[in-house]
Amino acid sequence: MCGALGDRRPHRTVGGKRCGRLPGCLLLIRSGPVGGTSGRPRRLRERVDTAGLAARIGLGRGTHPGDASGNARRAEPVWQTFGSDLVRMTGGDPAPQNGRMRGFGQEFGVDGCYLNTASIGVPPVPVVEAVAESVREWGGGGGRAPRFDPAVAAAREGFGRLIGAGTDRVAIGSSVSGLVGLVAANLRSGARVVTARDEFTSVTFPFAAQAARGVTVTEVDLCDIASASGGADLVAVSVVQSADGAVLDLAALRAATEGTATRVLLDVTQAAGWLPLELDWADAVVGAGYKWLLSPRGAAWMAVAPRLRDMLVPHAANWYAGDERWDSIYGLPLRLATDARRLDTSPAWLSQVGAAVALPWLASLDREQVRTHCVGLANRLRAALGEEPGDSAIVSVTRPGAADRLSAAGVVASTRRGAARLAFYLHNTENDVDRAVSALG
Repeated sequence: MCGALGDRRPHRTVGGKRCGRLPGCLLLIRSGPVGGTSGRPRRLRERVDTAGLAARIGLGRGTHPGDASGNARRAEPVWQTFGSDLVRMTGGDPAPQNGRMRGFGQEFGVDGCYLNTASIGVPPVPVVEAVAESVREWGGGGGRAPRFDPAVAAAREGFGRLIGAGTDRVAIGSSVSGLVGLVAANLRSGARVVTARDEFTSVTFPFAAQAARGVTVTEVDLCDIASASGGADLVAVSVVQSADGAVLDLAALRAATEGTATRVLLDVTQAAGWLPLELDWADAVVGAGYKWLLSPRGAAWMAVAPRLRDMLVPHAANWYAGDERWDSIYGLPLRLATDARRLDTSPAWLSQVGAAVALPWLASLDREQVRTHCVGLANRLRAALGEEPGDSAIVSVTRPGAADRLSAAGVVASTRRGAARLAFYLHNTENDVDRAVSALG
């Protein structure tokens, strides 16, 4: 069979000292080189058990001051304290605590009315603390490359859980466009791609850039994606549209493409986190971390089904994609991992540190409860504006001057295609909705 895709032929510091066991005080610890004392790190299992991570973690060093007896206690690693295997956050309406917001059991440092997760997500305090501690460790000369591997693995597993895919399917990258570009570069010459009209360009530009090879990209209305998929080599579309929050009919697209030669690439950047997803049927599922996944910019993932993975030439092959990555630094022959890690690019370490805290937590939440909370707030706004209920956590307000009114009232939102875009997430409350309604008049 031809390898071308589409070819259908056969702790925080206080006064310079470590603070105590306070909510949100999470100190990363160093327990020595990954792999023990041999000097050669062992291969890290891609399936991460949070409790076992303590023995392998390698970011930061320190102890907490200790208990009343004066005995020093070794700090628990951030994943053990905050990870999905040991913590189950509670839902419910967030409420201000000490001037900060709490949502789903965690504290957020956001101040004011922030309805802009669709642009940049605001991380919970433990994510901020983890990244800050890693930066301090780096600044003190404590950075060691192998010690970031557990963070990469934890975030990888978290992404897989959020979309309903096995960890062995998940490759890491730094942006959606870079991962989509890998798929685009493997399309056969003359391939036909179907996408949504006014789709986010990180989904479409990589394919449009293949025009010299005869690749065509056809835009259709989002509601027509399923019916237009017939005969296409690939459908590339966001599960939730960036501009206005419109939600793709996933069931219809699956029914239309299953059992056919048409491949499906889904972008979950505006969906993963608030929308429950089970997407193991799709050929590729890509997402960025800096919006609803509450991670620093510079981390992205793509889950690839085996039927597609085996067709993809890893054009950005590098040492981190090696089967034994710390034995793949120098010299030929090519020796890549056999699963989706063969498509990895070298990670942005600090971004992965934040993602390793955020994604396992998000994956541990009751996602139906999260959706009910987020869409419920969005529908409260829609009702106040005289609109019908919707199914998205994103609301597009087309009233003239809406964005200016919101900004003047201190409501942080964004503007897309001339409309104000408001996004409701874990830290938001009915008070945020009411403030936006008051601003809009």
